[in-house]
Parts: sequence; structure tokens; C-alpha cells
Amino acid sequence: MSQWEELRGRIAGTIVPMTTPFTDSGEVDLEGVRENTRFLVESGIKVISPLGSTGEFYTMTREEHWAVLKAVCEEAKGQATIIAGAGHSGSKIASQLAAMAHEAGADATLICVPYYLYDGAEGVYQHYRSIARENPGIGMVVYANQEIMKDLSILERLASEPNIVGVKDATGDYALYRDECVRFRDRLAIVGGGSMQHYLWGWLWGSPGYFCSVANFKPEVELGFVTYLNEGNLQAATTIVEKVELPFFEIAIKLGWWRTLKATMDIYGLPGGSSRLPNRRLTPEEREELVAWLEEIDLMP
Repeated sequence: MSQWEELRGRIAGTIVPMTTPFTDSGEVDLEGVRENTRFLVESGIKVISPLGSTGEFYTMTREEHWAVLKAVCEEAKGQATIIAGAGHSGSKIASQLAAMAHEAGADATLICVPYYLYDGAEGVYQHYRSIARENPGIGMVVYANQEIMKDLSILERLASEPNIVGVKDATGDYALYRDECVRFRDRLAIVGGGSMQHYLWGWLWGSPGYFCSVANFKPEVELGFVTYLNEGNLQAATTIVEKVELPFFEIAIKLGWWRTLKATMDIYGLPGGSSRLPNRRLTPEEREELVAWLEEIDLMP
């Protein structure tokens, strides 16, 4: 088994996209990053992903990016597979971030489609290929988060790059998720993006894992969900989605995703912290509304 096949096998189960806590004065709370990493690892999470969209990577300097990488890698200490965000609209800068992840000790990078402009399918293909070839020592997970990734010829060409090991499907297109699994599951880890409800569908088609967010404050919910799926207990897994995830998403969408997730972590005694503009923190009135809703859906700690 090659190192890339072995890595691909580890990209499975509950994958947690980590938040990045900031202080009220706007500094990165590195001790908070370390505390959250320890919390996830000690809770049994085996795959973590710092510095992605949930981690507000786009608000951070190169120096802060490095500091967060080092903190997560040092705290995980080989206990969890680390898929570090290395997204940027510029291929050269994304490649430099991938190199930084490798130096820090991450196992793989998560790289999004250029989020400003790109030159069609060929431009997206060359974006990923160039980063993979310039960083042959670290794995890559392609973040399929834009319409262009519905062109599966891009993944077909990228699948031949040995260190491209997976795809995070966050398109919301269930038929595409199915087609990716059927076509590439023997070559790539096709993982779901963003929710248990999405993964219910992917699991049926051989998707080995999914990115989640509730696990940032209550990992036992997500771990229990995966256990039920692996036992074939779809009814119990679906009940978790209905009773926990959907109600939490309802309030998070109303109040703002990052703000709600971080505020909930604070309520759980974890370093959720502030965000940086253009993201904001919940107002006192919004926090009261969140607490009342968490009590109603039995999610208060």
C-alpha cells in the first residue's frame, strides 16, 4: 500500500472543520486554538481541518496562518489526521500555503476552487495540478465548492495525480455527490461537505466520511451518528439529523453561521471567541435568542 492509499483510508468518519478563535481586540487566540484541538482529539475525533472557511482563513495574515498550523499540529501529536486549509484564488499563493502545511506537519491540504476569477475548467484543472506537483510530499483534498466542479472531467484528470487523495463535495448537488462516489470512490476519498443530512445520502453510495460542524462543541453527537450508520441503523442516524442538526441549522442560518457556531462554543465553555470583519459577533439580544433556542431543542450543556 502506498503512502497515498494509506492516507486516503484515513480520510473517513467525522471530519471537523475547526473554527479560529479571535480575542475581542482582534488577535488570534493561539491558546484557544490549542485548547480546541485538545478537546477534539480527546473526544475521539480522528480527522481535523483547521484554516478552512469555518476557520476564517481569508481574514488572516501569513504569519497568523503559520502560527495556527503549528499550534494544531503540535497539539494533535499524531493522534489525528490533519487536513489543513490552503485555499487562495492565486495558484502560486495556494501552493505556498500548501508548502507551509507540509512544513508544519499536516497530512494533507484542503484547497478550494479559486474564489474570485478562474479561466474555465482548464484553469481550475491547472490550478490543482500545479499545486499538487509543486508539493509532492503532502496529500491534497480538492474542495468542490463551485458550479465548475460539476464538470467531472476535471476530477478525472486530477485523479491521476498521486498525491491528490480526496474530494470534499460541498456543491449541495446530491446527484453529483452520488456520481462522484460511483466514478471515483476506488481512487479518491469522496467526502461530504457540511452536514450529517448530506452525508446520509453519500454513505449509501460509499462515501467514507463527511465534514461537520456540530462536533466543534458536541462531538459525541457526530460520532454517535457515524456509529449508527456503520451499524446500519439508519433510523437512529436520521433521528439525530432531525432532532439535533436541523434545529441547530435553523437558528444558525437565522443569526449567522460563524457567529452562532462560535457563540455556542462559548456557551459550552470552549474558546469560540470573536470573529474578524466582515464577520461579526452576536449581539446580547441575539445571544439570548440563541440560548432560548438551545434550551428548546435540548442542546444546552
